[in-house]
Amino acid sequence: MGGSQSKPPDRFENAEKTGVYARRSAGLTIVPEKVWGLLNLRTLDLSENKLTGDSLKKLGSLSKLKSLALDNNKLSSLPAELCTLNELTSLSLNHNSLALLPDALGALGKLKTLQLSHNSLTALPESMCAMANLTTLDASANRLQQLPAGFGHLAALVSA
Repeated sequence: MGGSQSKPPDRFENAEKTGVYARRSAGLTIVPEKVWGLLNLRTLDLSENKLTGDSLKKLGSLSKLKSLALDNNKLSSLPAELCTLNELTSLSLNHNSLALLPDALGALGKLKTLQLSHNSLTALPESMCAMANLTTLDASANRLQQLPAGFGHLAALVSA
């Protein structure tokens, strides 16, 4: 009787507390603006939407991001800002329309897992050979014609 009901926290409040924001299969064509203000975000999963590379230009603001999943979107390119995410350890881009990757991808020195299957890639950037921590790479179901010359230097790679 007369007791106040507290409103459940919204997705952004939860993300601020947990460091995780997920909106899978939400029909998103752009990333909600509030996401870019979640400066402590560690995990972002926007898989199974309709996002394009242009909608990701503010990715660089998420400097603490460790895991990024963008599977099953409409990505034909990736913004250079992706390569500034120095804490990223997992990047999943399966089932998009990517024809090439940013040359600076190798700057993601902490990356351990890179999922690129079912795209339209014909080559991987030579800079990837600097990814000393990369243990898992899936580039299956692409149009790769050759691997970078330094591919054999990926000493930590156990699954490709």
